[in-house]
Amino acid sequence: MNACHLVFVVAVCLLPFSGASARDDDTNKVDVAILDVLLQRGIIDAETYEELMGLAQAEADKVRELDLLESRLRRMQSSGITASGGKPGKFKVESDDGKWSLGFKGRLQLQYDGTRADGSGKDENNFMVRRARLAVFGKAGGENTTYKVEIAAPTQNKVNKDSKKDASVTDAWVNWNLGDRTNIKAGQFKVPYSRAITWVSSKMNTVEASLATRHFALGRQPGLMYYGSTQDKYIEYGIGAFNGEGPGMANNSGRKDSSATGLLWATRVTWNPLGPVNYDSSAFQTVNTGETKLALGAGYYLNQDQPAKGPATAVNPNPVLGDASSDNTGINFNAQLLSGPVSVVTEYFTIEKKTSGVNDKTDRGYNAQVGVQVVPDKWEVVLRQSAIKRAMDDDKTELTLGLVRYVDKHLSQFTFDVSKVRNQTKHENEMQFRGQYQVVF
Repeated sequence: MNACHLVFVVAVCLLPFSGASARDDDTNKVDVAILDVLLQRGIIDAETYEELMGLAQAEADKVRELDLLESRLRRMQSSGITASGGKPGKFKVESDDGKWSLGFKGRLQLQYDGTRADGSGKDENNFMVRRARLAVFGKAGGENTTYKVEIAAPTQNKVNKDSKKDASVTDAWVNWNLGDRTNIKAGQFKVPYSRAITWVSSKMNTVEASLATRHFALGRQPGLMYYGSTQDKYIEYGIGAFNGEGPGMANNSGRKDSSATGLLWATRVTWNPLGPVNYDSSAFQTVNTGETKLALGAGYYLNQDQPAKGPATAVNPNPVLGDASSDNTGINFNAQLLSGPVSVVTEYFTIEKKTSGVNDKTDRGYNAQVGVQVVPDKWEVVLRQSAIKRAMDDDKTELTLGLVRYVDKHLSQFTFDVSKVRNQTKHENEMQFRGQYQVVF
């Protein structure tokens, strides 16, 4: 056996002991003693001795690194926290008993909005951060208690002629699951009323909601809601009581200059005869399966608590909330049909403003929209018509043609649309051009 072979054999024999040397000082002494004996008997020379000592030391260093990593893993496990995720909106940190968790999700919408007007209108061009939001959510003490807090950064909102200079809270709620598919939710969230307004803004196939949806929507309100569904979600229902003043606003009942006497009460019922239908404007849930799904719904509200200083405020400029001297009632009928790549949505709204000593005033409106994924999961064409007929003779119609390019479904999408808005009372027309990029992370 030549010297090279001998060195190899001795190294192979010593490496296991060198691993143990990192864990046990006595074992390390045995390794050194063996090499000393081999050197003294002339089996290996000084150069080989140093080479073998170097190999043993290198292996011992590797084992020390593994020991350190293993120790860190044990400390992480003992802390009772695990992390999981890997997809947008799925990252969360959770306790080892599964009772507490903290998840993160965000979305960003960058938008261009241009208007070309005739008559007394003005041309406009706007680049804006339409939405920039970050949400935390998770479980609070058990599977049956969940929470969500969503913060909106200061953004420009041309749709409601309002630019927010401060960050604001959009959603802030705690949900208790009572079992048997029933829940109670408290905090601030969307009022159970129409279908289109229930869509998260990140799941729309147009840049903005329709003219009628924006006019009649109740939006988010502080309140309390009881909701649930039957088995397999064939019937979904919800009923709640809210302040009726808009997001972040306290109840106005009993305040000076207000005749409000109560709350905003709202309810919604949906029938899904062909199985559950997700709240999504596009047909992602059927485009690749060829299924057909149908959702038929109705909503009703009674608002007994209106703003003290008229129908519009900086926080909530929507006239749906009424005025100081009236109670409002609203009715909504809605339907959504999904079949393969096609999504059809239609809604009808009415608002009856009951005033003292004056004839009641009623606003009406509708929204009809069809979207077709001409290339499944990639390209969608959208056509929408919407109209409102107001008691004050300010009637408007909107016709919209849109195109969507889905990079990764709603997680990353480009949306473009052009709308012709006609004010029939003033005989004025506007052409609106919008483009938006959205990313959900």
